[in-house]
Amino acid sequence: MDLANFMSAGQLAVNVRLFVGQMCMAERFLRLPTTVSVERTDLLFYFMHMPKTGGSTVRQKAIDNIPAEKRLYVYEDLPEYVCAKDFYSIKDSSTIPLDIVYGHFLHGLHKGKKRKHKYITIVRNPYDLFLSMYFYHKYHTGSDLIANFKDIYDVIENCRIVSFDNYICRAICGEVPENRSVTARDMEKACANIDRDFAFIGLTEALQDSLNIISRVTGMWLNIGRDRLNETVETIERRNLDVLKFRRMVWDRVKFDFAIYEYVKAKFWQDGAAAATLDVLIQKVSETTEPSKDNHRPIKRNIAKLSHAEFHDNLLTEIPESVHGARP
Repeated sequence: MDLANFMSAGQLAVNVRLFVGQMCMAERFLRLPTTVSVERTDLLFYFMHMPKTGGSTVRQKAIDNIPAEKRLYVYEDLPEYVCAKDFYSIKDSSTIPLDIVYGHFLHGLHKGKKRKHKYITIVRNPYDLFLSMYFYHKYHTGSDLIANFKDIYDVIENCRIVSFDNYICRAICGEVPENRSVTARDMEKACANIDRDFAFIGLTEALQDSLNIISRVTGMWLNIGRDRLNETVETIERRNLDVLKFRRMVWDRVKFDFAIYEYVKAKFWQDGAAAATLDVLIQKVSETTEPSKDNHRPIKRNIAKLSHAEFHDNLLTEIPESVHGARP
């Protein structure tokens, strides 16, 4: 019997019972000696839940479809789950039962753990992401983060919380202090992390397709169907938004996110569908060597140097209408 598949986290032990019908005939508590090293050779997946990308729906599907002992949730803002600081202190042996670590965390959560790993996440058009986070905090959570700001333009000009400063790039880079803005160097680091550590990055605009692929790559069923959780409701302020004014004003807050977003589409997507076949994706997941240089980064690396108008006129690529499904 491969005990590692049945052990509870941190205990390296399993309770075994022998039943005949409904009668327990024998019971043993089996614990491995501390001198025995148990390792899993398969991958541990780190699913970075980017806020307002469909991640709450995916988390519920993981709860429904993945056994509790095989998943761990890491959230700073949800007290029923583990926080990142606690995860860093967890011993390697405690990750043995896990197939997936899921939550609001930055790239780098794997550091200090010996087990082989890959990251997965879902990203979203940065304009839509900024809008969704603003309206969600203002009208859904009643958050104090933006309570004292007049409107979205006031938030753009004066709010300095990390959620409103190139959050996608910040999260995938994983090394940007909260007290400074994202830079081009951080963007390059994020691209390098994508090349080395990410098995696949989905798109909110193609959420169902993204989850179908992620399910196949990881072997964990995360199909969401029609049910969506945590959607931001439509508001009068949203309907009256001056879109062009918003995009011009917010550009510096999303330009590095757009560099990452375009890089992800060039690397993983083409014409609204996964660029690589499932066989190629699965092969990439199993690779342990350093990835070769690809031809996507030179094309996309200078996006953040462009003005808002230059970006929209020259480089912005759109996901076809057939796969649009996101709500701001």
